[in-house]
Amino acid sequence: MADLDAFRAETRAWLEANCPPEMRQPVRDEDDVYWGGRNASFKNDAQKAWFEACRDKGYTVPAWPKEYGGAGLSP
Repeated sequence: MADLDAFRAETRAWLEANCPPEMRQPVRDEDDVYWGGRNASFKNDAQKAWFEACRDKGYTVPAWPKEYGGAGLSP
């Protein structure tokens, strides 16, 4: 349980430090979500920054191994 509590605290701190204020709103339509792909198209700079932060942390594919760009988390 301590590991889970530590993970939650670390994740909350990371979210607070990395999630742009503009991205802390409910999703209203499909333009509010970036679905990936080779031809990236972002609604705004905040959406791009949020995607890049999540990608760099491995949160876009959390269960993948770190060596493949994931976060190495268990499902």
